[in-house]
Amino acid sequence: MEAADGTSRGAGEVGVANEGWFGMAFHEGETYVLRVRLRAAAGFAGPLVVRLEPATGGSPVASGLLYGLADGWRDYQLELTATRSVSPDRLFLALPAPGTV
Repeated sequence: MEAADGTSRGAGEVGVANEGWFGMAFHEGETYVLRVRLRAAAGFAGPLVVRLEPATGGSPVASGLLYGLADGWRDYQLELTATRSVSPDRLFLALPAPGTV
């Protein structure tokens, strides 16, 4: 995933979404654990934005940030607790600043 500097491709964030094979449903008060293996291009340290959000759009059900991204492959973990129940949902990973992950 790559986010340009905004001068050539517009402003905002760039990301990828995963709605799962058969959809996702997040439930209020439940904690979900994201485990992911990532590496970043040299010079990019993050953060990587992580959101659990309605597949149809709207405000996130839960969100967090992954810091300390490095140029070698590493495992990361983030716990997210849903503030409300919504379905269908998706996992969204975004770069809020220029960089490559």
